[in-house]
Amino acid sequence: MFICRRLDVKRVQEKRSADIIAAFQKMLRPSSRVLRGGRVRSMPSEALVVGDVVHLAMGDCVPADIRVVENTGCKLDFSTLTGESDPVAVTTVATDNDPHRSLNMAFFSNTVVEGLAKGVVIRAAADSTVGRIAELTAKIEPGDTALDKDINSFLRGVAYVSLVANIVIFVTAMALGYTWLDSTIFVLGMLVATIPEGLPLTVSVCMSLAAKRMAGRNCMVKDMEAVVTMGFTSVICSDKTGTLTQNKMTVVRLWWEGRGMHAAAADLPAADSDPGLAALVQVAALCNRAQLTTGGPGPNGSKAVGDASEVAILKFTEARFGGVYETRQRYAKVYEEPFNSSKKYQLSVHELPGGRHLVAVKGAPERVLEMCDRVRVRGKEEAQTITPELAAEVHDACESMAEQGQRVLAFARSTTDDKAFPKGFKFTAKNVPRKNLAFVGLMALEDPPRETVPDAVAKCRRAGIKVVMITGDHPTTAKSIAKEVRRGAGRAAAVGCSNRGGAVCCTGRTCTSNFTAHLSDRTARSSRQLARTPGLSNGCEVSVCRPRAPPGAGQVGIFSPDQKIASDVARAKKVPVAEVRAEEAACLLMTGPEIVDYTKEMLAALLNRFPEIVFARTSPTQKLLIVESFQSLGHIVAVTGDGVNDSPALKKADVGVAMGITGTDVSKDAADMILLDDNFSSIVAAVEQGRVVSDNLQKSIAYVLTSNAPEIVPFILQVVLAIPLPLSIALVLIIDAVTDLWPSISLAYEQPEENVMRREPRDPYTHRLVSGRLLAAAYLQVGGVQAAAALVSYYTVFIDSGFSPASLIHAGPDWDDPSVIIKDAFGREWTEEHRRVLHQMAQTATFLAIVWTQIADLLMCRCRRDSLLSRGFTNWQLNSAIASQIALMCIVIYVEDVGYFLRVQPLPLVYWVPALVFSLLMLGTDELRRRHIRRHPGGWVQKYTYYD
Repeated sequence: MFICRRLDVKRVQEKRSADIIAAFQKMLRPSSRVLRGGRVRSMPSEALVVGDVVHLAMGDCVPADIRVVENTGCKLDFSTLTGESDPVAVTTVATDNDPHRSLNMAFFSNTVVEGLAKGVVIRAAADSTVGRIAELTAKIEPGDTALDKDINSFLRGVAYVSLVANIVIFVTAMALGYTWLDSTIFVLGMLVATIPEGLPLTVSVCMSLAAKRMAGRNCMVKDMEAVVTMGFTSVICSDKTGTLTQNKMTVVRLWWEGRGMHAAAADLPAADSDPGLAALVQVAALCNRAQLTTGGPGPNGSKAVGDASEVAILKFTEARFGGVYETRQRYAKVYEEPFNSSKKYQLSVHELPGGRHLVAVKGAPERVLEMCDRVRVRGKEEAQTITPELAAEVHDACESMAEQGQRVLAFARSTTDDKAFPKGFKFTAKNVPRKNLAFVGLMALEDPPRETVPDAVAKCRRAGIKVVMITGDHPTTAKSIAKEVRRGAGRAAAVGCSNRGGAVCCTGRTCTSNFTAHLSDRTARSSRQLARTPGLSNGCEVSVCRPRAPPGAGQVGIFSPDQKIASDVARAKKVPVAEVRAEEAACLLMTGPEIVDYTKEMLAALLNRFPEIVFARTSPTQKLLIVESFQSLGHIVAVTGDGVNDSPALKKADVGVAMGITGTDVSKDAADMILLDDNFSSIVAAVEQGRVVSDNLQKSIAYVLTSNAPEIVPFILQVVLAIPLPLSIALVLIIDAVTDLWPSISLAYEQPEENVMRREPRDPYTHRLVSGRLLAAAYLQVGGVQAAAALVSYYTVFIDSGFSPASLIHAGPDWDDPSVIIKDAFGREWTEEHRRVLHQMAQTATFLAIVWTQIADLLMCRCRRDSLLSRGFTNWQLNSAIASQIALMCIVIYVEDVGYFLRVQPLPLVYWVPALVFSLLMLGTDELRRRHIRRHPGGWVQKYTYYD
């Protein structure tokens, strides 16, 4: 059985590796435009060789790893390698010693989202970066799952114990004078009683049902065993973009004329009623290369295409203020300079009615401010020049927004002199005016966290699961996204107050200056629950007011707000991060280049020290190293990913979770599960479902094993005491394969107990699915009571007929001998035929007791901690299973033809009493046990009677 299982796993792994390579081959474009023989020709992509010059245009997929030699406003989407969807402008000059970070490199599978480029092939096909990642992924051999180890260990144990026990029984029977045929029958009875025949079917049904439930929660399961492994998960390594965040840049703040507001604020004024806001909206609409197209879900049935940040600005201005298309028609664009990473701004020139021109600029605040000499105040460009105080005010606003992990863009404009720049003037890079602009305002953008993520992360904390962010994004952005959410009153929103002197400020106080102070929230965190208490400042003293953000705004909560970050402590102490002690900082923020020289052991020591961890700027091999380091510490690791770069870690992880929407074919083939909605909360739901499956499997296994004790004990007593066999092999088969099968499966439909996500994850290395405590509970605690009930019922029939238990010792060999006449305690003689009927009645009573106590055990197995009364009878599969047990028991006992075939006799109702008494006793004592555990958690009752 184990050899067949191993061969089956090997075939599955070989197929998955082949699928990964096939998915990599599918990524190759059918053809590419290549310079060969002095002219550009279309050639199959697989025919590219090192040294070929490839021509790229918007929409092309890069067919190989190339070094860019010519660039015309080219931007690439590196998401398949970095996981970040923001387009990156390429250059022809190396910007980093690491070729994977240098902006003059393009890699196979990157997509050209804008502009043109030419590049020289340096690696092609399987030698490319993506090809090497695919090959690395295919070579990774994941280990056995936790369920594999548990079930295999349990079955081996059962096999060894059964083998030894049967050898002992056979030898003992032969030594006591039994024939080899009788001894063989004893061994067969023991085999039937000790082997859990229904376990494989129970496990399969539990996992299939869980997979169905998870599909309803947007999680498609490829490997059924991953469902159970998910319940053991102690570390979740999640990427950021699209999983923790929405992968959708959004305008969240506006700042103009010394005041700021949340972009979604209900009291945001209309542009036509506020000249300063109108100027900001006008520049945002004009200095923007994104385009609106029809037929989309956006405003007025349109959608936007272009750079993610520009699309966000365009969508916001069109949705909130409208008129973008009309504004662009009215002010025709006559010149444009796209944004690039060196100058850090974008410029466009537009014709104004009357022959003048409007110069619109958008870019990094520090670069835009250098081009401005005045600032708009109440709609007048010339009213106030930029003073150090006003520049500091703008700087404070930018810093406040940047602290929230937002990308801040500044906007400026000016109108040209119609004499120096008359209508029809040809603007060039040399003559376009870049000075003396008027600063009009700021916009802050962010990729907001998914609304359900903060609660999901908090749920993981309560469940003892460490959530680790691994992203290719900038560490500052990663740190901001990872910060703790401030709930209740909300977190401080870093924008200016919309009220003026004398008005009621957002703090609830009266503002005494044009630029009022803010209230900062202070948070306190307990050991297991986040308790948030908003605090008040002493007065309005800071130059930028920060009203509280609407509910739901915030970060994801991986970093606690009151904890220090190890890298900050290391810089302050001027020591390496590895020398920072756990009591000095709880949060670890590291980048890929910082761990490039770390071994698995070194990194594992660091990971074990800090409870809150974020990695930024990581490469595929570094992400794989992180996963291996956690696994070396004994953690069960779940990894999320969507790009080719994530596939090695996905396959190495105990559970790989790919993104269904943004994920590549390579990542999906390497994963065990696929999230259909790319949402982190679906992963937490999968963890919860995995724990439910694990619990229900344990309950099913405990139920199946419990009946072994009352089935084994009769055979042992027959061999040792030579009493008439209390239970026939046929009835053992009826119990194991008929009456117990449906009830054991029905436990798979049980709902989770209240504490399922409030307990530490089970360590599969020290706490097996079939643990010693479970075996003790099944065989000794509950099984012992069932065995007692079976023997009491068995002896009750004999006692009622005049045979004491002592009189049955050594009576077994003579009981079935027709030539022997046996007398009871009243002196009556019993012939072989009467003895056979009495024996069958006793066996029937034993069968009756086992079935009734199994019904009680089924109800007990529903919950290990919660009260049975609180759960009610909502599990209709279990209700029907109990009804079927009673019905089958009555059919076996009271249907004449069935009874004749199984050698049983109809029982008077009086013989039901011992079975019913024991069943009620089991239910009552177990209810008291659970009550004591709830009131005294961790006590001796839980220690010795609660299996986990």
